[in-house]
Amino acid sequence: MKYLNRRMVLKAPCSLFTVAPALAWLITPGVGHAQISGLPDAIEKAESLFMLTQRAAKAYFALGLGVRTQEAQKALDSSVQRFDRLLFELKAFASTPAIKKTYADVSAAWVDLKVELIGKAPSKASAAVIVALNKTVFELASTGTTQLQVLAKTPNSRLQDVAGNVRMLSQQLTKNYYLKNWGVQADAVTVEIQNASKSYLEGKAFLLAAPQTTPAIKTQIEMANNQWLFVASAIDTKKAPTPTHHSDVWGASENILSVMDGVCNAYFKLG
Repeated sequence: MKYLNRRMVLKAPCSLFTVAPALAWLITPGVGHAQISGLPDAIEKAESLFMLTQRAAKAYFALGLGVRTQEAQKALDSSVQRFDRLLFELKAFASTPAIKKTYADVSAAWVDLKVELIGKAPSKASAAVIVALNKTVFELASTGTTQLQVLAKTPNSRLQDVAGNVRMLSQQLTKNYYLKNWGVQADAVTVEIQNASKSYLEGKAFLLAAPQTTPAIKTQIEMANNQWLFVASAIDTKKAPTPTHHSDVWGASENILSVMDGVCNAYFKLG
């Protein structure tokens, strides 16, 4: 099966509403971060950075809808913190001028997005701005991951890439589900949901068919698929979504993320 290219799919230490500390934190340089051990580790961290663009936005839109607000705030805070840490490490690891430029561009675009994510209360007006800024960071992070993949050129790095993309899609789908139900860019988001759903299923099939995928990894992928059914059911419902739908989608997407973290780590360990 030919798997779709990634380009075809489109705790901060402060309260969300405490603007001054948030903005002060924006310019605090990263210190004390772990080092990247090698190219496979860099790819995994680049994949995680790629995913976090979607998880942070998912959490913001969940807050806007009033979905599991304590969990959503915690997810937003932790996603922003982790993005900062991984970006710091990837900038330090970048070994070619092109990759250095990509992550410098990610850093510049991320500052603008972070201001919107943590500097003010969620609103539909801000949501539209975040959609545009998030797309820029998402595309740049995707470019960085692809550049690192080109350096690797191994069968297992391809599996890492696809697993990372499936993990990201679980967050992107949920982000777009909340965006649609918040009434922001609903028509465009509906198309993106359909494309992402197709890519998610193709990615899952690719991983299950790969000879390197062990029985233990297959079990994890099927566990993620069981949670995916909850997401798919909410997305496909013909009825008006309820707060219960929104809550179930959150829980399922977080479960998928947890399981796919394990899958990505398993492929990373294959070397």
